[in-house]
Amino acid sequence: MTARRALRIWPALGLALLGAVPAGASPAEDMAEAAARIDAAGQELAAATKAESRVRALTAAIGAYQSALDVLRAGVGGANARERELSLALEERRDEIQHLIAALETLARTPPPAQGGLHPSGPVAAARAASVLSRLTPAMQAEAEDLKARYAELEELRRLRVEGERDLASGIAALGAARTELGHALDERAPPQPRETEDPAMAAMLRDSDTLTTLAAKLAAQGGGAVPAPDAPPPRLVRPVAGEIVRGFDMPDAAGVKRPGVTMRAAALSLVTAPADAIVRYVGPFLDYGYVVVVETDDGTLVVLAGLAQVQVRLGQAVRRGDLLGQLGGPAYEGGRPGAAPEAAPETAGIDGAPEDEAAGDTGALETLYIEVRHGQGPVDPAQLFVSENG
Repeated sequence: MTARRALRIWPALGLALLGAVPAGASPAEDMAEAAARIDAAGQELAAATKAESRVRALTAAIGAYQSALDVLRAGVGGANARERELSLALEERRDEIQHLIAALETLARTPPPAQGGLHPSGPVAAARAASVLSRLTPAMQAEAEDLKARYAELEELRRLRVEGERDLASGIAALGAARTELGHALDERAPPQPRETEDPAMAAMLRDSDTLTTLAAKLAAQGGGAVPAPDAPPPRLVRPVAGEIVRGFDMPDAAGVKRPGVTMRAAALSLVTAPADAIVRYVGPFLDYGYVVVVETDDGTLVVLAGLAQVQVRLGQAVRRGDLLGQLGGPAYEGGRPGAAPEAAPETAGIDGAPEDEAAGDTGALETLYIEVRHGQGPVDPAQLFVSENG
């Protein structure tokens, strides 16, 4: 490699390496914050076993774990992304790096007298060569130091990723234990789980309803609440469960059937909470959907939640946004859902959304919650009503 070619390549290589990783992102800071949050969540979980209100304390501990795991996932993801980018940048310039390292080694082996000796083309050429070398050597040394720093950064990213994945696994295990303990606490304080209704009018309504949409329409026609104004928008809702939407509004399922609602997938034993201030219009088993809770907001909008394994509310109860309605199924529940076949109910069966290992998320097991919203004369897309994570 000539000195002039080395001078051309080294600055370009340095710029490429410096630009390989975006500034500002800090997986190390994310993981340090996550570690602190996981430690705090562990302390909350330990205190929850002695708290007067175990359910409230366990719910807070679970929320802390979920928040910590979200931060940790972001840190691990950031470390992975930076590791890939840096590895790719180094791999793309492997030949150039090898040539430049060889040039450095050659310079290191060349004795000083030879570097400053006579040039075959005469003293002027010798002076020019000396000038080139005087500029080349510091530049190459600087780039070599930068290259060394990049490789050190790559090793640090790999260490962070491995540690983060280990912390993530232990945090997920702790979260699963907290959810199981919460399930036991909910069992202890749960009201009698609703069975077949003894109200003749409600019994007739259930017999005449062959879908959740029909049930919601009959509840709306029955009255008992406000009637939404024709041009009034539906209320904003919080997501009733911590999970992701895996089948959207009117999206066909594996059998090609479209339903006017969305299906959310969440970890087993996840809590289901009220999406808005509302009154419980129906709670109980319905067909093979497990437990169903229907709440009505102040403006008469009905929200149908289907697929619960346990409920914590009664018919006619007033709930505030975020209040506990019940819990999804999981290993703690025999058969997953009361009255349900081993396979999922129609609205929650055959979901072809995210890969199962990603959807399983925190516990390695997953459940689904089906959601319909009826506003005015028909269903509306719940996903359009959910507020963002930041409110």
